Amino acid sequence: MYLGYLKQDKVAIYSIKRPSDQEIFTVGDKIISSLATNTIRTIVSFIDSKTNEFNIQHDTGFSRLSTVSHIKKVPLFKTEDGVDVFEGDHFYMVQSNFKLVTIGQITQVFIATKFISLIPSYKYFLTQKAAEEFILLNKPLWSISEIAKIKEDLGYFSFKLIDKLEELAREKLK
Repeated sequence: MYLGYLKQDKVAIYSIKRPSDQEIFTVGDKIISSLATNTIRTIVSFIDSKTNEFNIQHDTGFSRLSTVSHIKKVPLFKTEDGVDVFEGDHFYMVQSNFKLVTIGQITQVFIATKFISLIPSYKYFLTQKAAEEFILLNKPLWSISEIAKIKEDLGYFSFKLIDKLEELAREKLK
């Protein structure tokens, strides 16, 4: 039912699984109580209530295990490739000139100051690889005369044009 370790002949409980729904609560988790849903609390410890149910001690008092639930994470925004971005994530931005910018970890300061106001002409990605792939596939790199020369050089094998262009694109982006 819980994980713990022995300390001076007592068991310190760090995590509990609620039997009714198998939800696991751990010291440090952010929770809300069904009795006061507008107050976010942090679990400090667990206390055996001697009534066959544990109580949760949090930073503002106590709650019964049966009355609490975890804070549901709400995504801040969705990236270009459909991935939800949450507080604590890092993400990457491709500017309209195809410059790749790494954005640091999203913290409460960013959220509180509304730093994250997405610029519609920019594209946002959770991974650097996805951002670089977007640049590779969308950044204009060739003139019509360069493409005509490549096709001419390939002759009969011009069906390999796309492969050759992708190879050249990767070289130009280095």
